[in-house]
Amino acid sequence: MRRSACWPFLLVFVCLCSLNPVFAAPPAQVWVDAHWTNAETCGGHVWQIDAFNRIQPALAAVAPKGTVVVAAGCYPEKLVIDKSLTLTGPGVGINPNAPTAHDPAAANPARTDLAKEAVIIPPAVDLAIPSGLLVEIRADDVTIDGLTLDGHNPALPDGFSLNGVTAHAACGVGEDGGCPLRVALLNNRIQNFQSAGIYFKNASMGFDATFTPTNVSHGNVIMHNRLDNLSAVAGTMPEMQPTPTGIGLYLYNNWFGQVLENIITRTAVGVWMANYHSAAGCVEYRRNAIQAYVSGIGVNTMNGGMDGQPDAVLSENQIQILTWDKPATVERHAVYLLTIAGGDIVVSDNTITGGEVGVQAWNINQSSHLVLADDTISGCRYGIVAANRHPVYGTAYFKMLTQLMISHVTIRDALQAGILIDDDVAGDGPLTVTITNTTTVTGGAQGMIVRGSRTALTLLGPSPLAFDGQTGPCLTLQYNGASAPGDLDLHAVTFGGKHRTAMTSAEVAAVRAKLLDHQVDPRVGHLLF
Repeated sequence: MRRSACWPFLLVFVCLCSLNPVFAAPPAQVWVDAHWTNAETCGGHVWQIDAFNRIQPALAAVAPKGTVVVAAGCYPEKLVIDKSLTLTGPGVGINPNAPTAHDPAAANPARTDLAKEAVIIPPAVDLAIPSGLLVEIRADDVTIDGLTLDGHNPALPDGFSLNGVTAHAACGVGEDGGCPLRVALLNNRIQNFQSAGIYFKNASMGFDATFTPTNVSHGNVIMHNRLDNLSAVAGTMPEMQPTPTGIGLYLYNNWFGQVLENIITRTAVGVWMANYHSAAGCVEYRRNAIQAYVSGIGVNTMNGGMDGQPDAVLSENQIQILTWDKPATVERHAVYLLTIAGGDIVVSDNTITGGEVGVQAWNINQSSHLVLADDTISGCRYGIVAANRHPVYGTAYFKMLTQLMISHVTIRDALQAGILIDDDVAGDGPLTVTITNTTTVTGGAQGMIVRGSRTALTLLGPSPLAFDGQTGPCLTLQYNGASAPGDLDLHAVTFGGKHRTAMTSAEVAAVRAKLLDHQVDPRVGHLLF
């Protein structure tokens, strides 16, 4: 048989194909180590195939749904993730927060040594406000677990000063303008960013003219992350400024998922959420610990409540508003609920400390339901404020607040008043508030203030409300400049642990002296006791 003259070349080609992995399928697992320099140093892996000393080439090389494993070291690079994959660091599966994750000062000793972390830092100073992302996620089904993202690069000049540290990037991780699905951010340390630690901003409002959902991100999980030093406390609330500054988690335009057991410290705002359709379900904020200068958690939802479940659940969080020499124009709210249109919000079992207002509720329209249950609020100027006029927006938008229920909430040591129900003279629309299940106001200057005539206040049940230990009035009815509240029956209310029927005449007189109503201002109604 005569052989072709080209067979030796075919044999060489076949041998090269079998020996050179560049012709094989992309590897399902790729390793990165900043200390590797060539094929001799990469620990038996194939250099530039499944072994790299930079992360971005590894992301390009790995197969879709594969895993990139990053060793301890410093990686000055901006990352763009454009395929489904898992990116892990030395802290994979290790919560950087101590087991007592409700303590914002706690940290897991296994995650405090940066020499043992894979630290990603900015490569240049172009990762700027408003949304310069250090790690940008452009694909669905991405998991990032066990890395440290640090906005400070000591080799770069200038930058933005954050509590003595210079930040060279606006945001840690997320996407600006896209809508990735099923993103999991787990066990990461995120620190020293000017705008936000985690930033997801959908470019679309998320629904069309028929209120059919369009761009919606769902199935997401943000859990066991530690975010720190995200604010020089120069910013205000996100909806009051064009550029968000100093936010732990900025989740804007239809981001749905779970935010669980994270610690966020030294930030202006802990979490800011704005969703405009709830077809993808609920956002859950559970067991997070937040120390913030301006606001702990802010929630803004519209055109929601269409799937039979709450738009948001805020439960078992610990929120502390830190003391600072703030500008007079900045109001500080531990929980800030505004423009809830057609959706339901549940705020339960949270522990709230400090700030002007523990829970601020404004512009909750008549098809919405807002429930505050079993929360503990301490040391605020006002524990709970329900209002029909925003201090900045005035009477914009729906101009009313309805369906607020306060159930078994404990308010302690309010500097001004435990509860303020404020029908402002410039406001528009009624305030419908139900208080039930022994909501307790203890200590502080005043118990509760009811202002204006458009308040429908219901005290529901055999013991709906209790006052004890106020230095000033327990309950005050106030004229708002145009109208005044009417009569309110207090026979089911307890004062100092007693109903009226169990009091002596002297005790009744003492309580009566702390009820400011028609006897003090004839324009207001009577407190019937």
